[in-house]
Amino acid sequence: TLDILYNNNLQWAFRDCGPRAATADGTATAEDPVHAAAVAAPDEVPCFTNYIQLYSKQEGDWFAVSIIGNAAGTFSPRAYQVLLNATTGEIRYQYNALASGDSGGAEIAVTDSAAGKRLLVSNKDTNGAQAGTGYKFYWAPPQPAKTFTVTVDALMEGVCFLLTGYSGDFEPMQVTDPDGTPVDCNDTANVLCLNLGKVQYVQVNVNGRVGDWHAVVDAAPPSNQGTFTFISTAESPIVAETISDHSLFSGASGRVTIRLGRTTDDRLLTGWLQKPNGSRWGSEFTLYDDGAHDDLFAGDGYFGSDGFNPGVGAGYLWVKGTADGTPFVRADQSMITFQPFRMTTPQAEYANDNDTPTPVAVDLSNSDSVYHCYDYDITYPEQWATWSG
Repeated sequence: TLDILYNNNLQWAFRDCGPRAATADGTATAEDPVHAAAVAAPDEVPCFTNYIQLYSKQEGDWFAVSIIGNAAGTFSPRAYQVLLNATTGEIRYQYNALASGDSGGAEIAVTDSAAGKRLLVSNKDTNGAQAGTGYKFYWAPPQPAKTFTVTVDALMEGVCFLLTGYSGDFEPMQVTDPDGTPVDCNDTANVLCLNLGKVQYVQVNVNGRVGDWHAVVDAAPPSNQGTFTFISTAESPIVAETISDHSLFSGASGRVTIRLGRTTDDRLLTGWLQKPNGSRWGSEFTLYDDGAHDDLFAGDGYFGSDGFNPGVGAGYLWVKGTADGTPFVRADQSMITFQPFRMTTPQAEYANDNDTPTPVAVDLSNSDSVYHCYDYDITYPEQWATWSG
């Protein structure tokens, strides 16, 4: 069972039946809307019931099911999607629009009824699902141990590893430095170790020990198995953070601006986009700290690119450069997308201080190879008396 938003009390807006029609025997009245609607549209969804639109599509190995509708009472839009991969068994939940309170009253899970097992990832958590977020579930083949690696350069000060177990049992996490020496948790001046069973955390001051640090996660008795997530990262004053728009238009060249924390030896960075599977996406490009590429001032640690366009898709921004003679590589943890649809307005702001109507123009651009249909929703300030469009 795929519980993308499980709530027995989730109510949807009624179907809009349109004009009412008289029944064949002339008994329909304004007080008999269900009978009248059945005559007006006998082959459609009955009026005055929860109304949901369901769409499905298969593309390659992926099969998508989309659910679209509006919340009862508020008519707030709801739109979310389940993606299934027929080859790998991967499952994805994606949320595009939710009504207020939906996530706080629902469970999000994947349930294996036959085995009596359920993976619950959100239990009536208001932050469990929000527009633009999602979940990914995939099969992990059994293995006795898993090693995670973090590459540390001379500009990094610390390294940390976080194990979050969901089921099973785990041995204490084993962390080694680039020379293969195990980290000593008794060295409290340089090491922080927390072991809460399924949750374990190790943080180490690298003290100049550059190279590959490793953490080994292994299952333990009595189950000798486990499911978990793992985060490994290094701490550094040099961090690549994209401060420009993360959603760009694929029909034109896009530009990105990042904050690095300091400038580089030549005030340049080489950037590229990398897909979640690790493959390169598009070509490399240059970012400049010269004050002429939407990067504020020259030498201030902000870098801007020229225009580039890798095509429709999504990926992470990686950059490399040299600081104080030390080469480094950094990645932004927020994904950048190039989408074929863009909505803009000719003006950034509109003003009206009289009773004369003010037209607000909206430009829609579609660079895709197919047509798209979109519903729209408009929210305007309470001070605005009316809106038409």
